[in-house]
Amino acid sequence: MPTIESDISIDPAGRFEYFMLRVVRREQSSPSIAGQVERLGTGEKRRFESGRELLALVTGWPAATFGGG
Repeated sequence: MPTIESDISIDPAGRFEYFMLRVVRREQSSPSIAGQVERLGTGEKRRFESGRELLALVTGWPAATFGGG
């Protein structure tokens, strides 16, 4: 498996948000997906009907504040 290089800088403070995805492919010949995304640590779940909608959900979620910080 090839190594994945990223141009995204890693936050040294470790402020990441983790998501779990449940994905269903609409048709075998189509690259279309749908499913549910959950932001871990909060229990928030949202459904999506396309990859574009998934991206909008994840990027539009307000930043989580854990432990008062």
